[in-house]
Amino acid sequence: MAVNAMYGKDDVILLADKATIGYFEGRVPDEVLVTSNVVDIWIRDFGTVNTTTEVKFEYRPQYLSVSESDWIDESYEDWFSARELTSKKTDLILDGGNLVFNGQDKAITSVRVFADNPQYSQDEIDQMLKELLEVTEIAYLPEEEGDITGHSDGMVMWVEYDRLLVNEYKEPFRTQVLTELEESLSDIEIIEIPYVFQEGLWKGWPSACGYYLNSLVTENYIYVPVYGLEEDEYVLELIQSYTSKEVVSINAEDVCFMGGSVRCLTWTTDGTDANNLLEFAEQN
Repeated sequence: MAVNAMYGKDDVILLADKATIGYFEGRVPDEVLVTSNVVDIWIRDFGTVNTTTEVKFEYRPQYLSVSESDWIDESYEDWFSARELTSKKTDLILDGGNLVFNGQDKAITSVRVFADNPQYSQDEIDQMLKELLEVTEIAYLPEEEGDITGHSDGMVMWVEYDRLLVNEYKEPFRTQVLTELEESLSDIEIIEIPYVFQEGLWKGWPSACGYYLNSLVTENYIYVPVYGLEEDEYVLELIQSYTSKEVVSINAEDVCFMGGSVRCLTWTTDGTDANNLLEFAEQN
């Protein structure tokens, strides 16, 4: 279970609703288990985005109806406000799964952000994002064919502030991705990493199994999904060779078929908000 792999390495809590919390009791440490009313598991997308600041974007993705996105977002906002957490707010539409931050001054998203915000020009969106996120450079990747979400966090991962791992795509998509990264981001090393495309749909959602870069990156650790594939061990060792952080494997077989993986299931915060959540977990 992912939370057990993280426990003792990073501060972690596990949110579960009343219907499912019983499943986790006795299987994870009591102090990490928190009952919540958040109604969707892909919290990365509708949660706040944490760079050098914290921003709550409008959650109104193309792949959900307005009623669905409002239902999910309102459940998160209620929980967020009740914990006395704070963030900047904007009407710009952007999923957290479509924002990958290097920890200092660079971010990566996809061209989906332009399609989602037609009321603004591309230059206006670029300027707004740089100001909101407090970064100086942003790359806008083309969307991967067949990806309903248009997310960038299955395509790239920062393992160091100046070292970026990228899926080993076929041409001509490979050149399109690499060109955008090279032209938009300065002084970085780009390294291509294998991924294993898996056929299959779950309720219309394409599988995320085989996408290793949908990992949770923290200050000292990288939690990398594995899928029971023969390539798992090789890719883990490869990622470890490019980072000073410790690589920890997380078995994602039970969830990846639904279209998401480790990063999609996690949300990060720090500072006062993190302390508030940890205190709440202790009292819960």
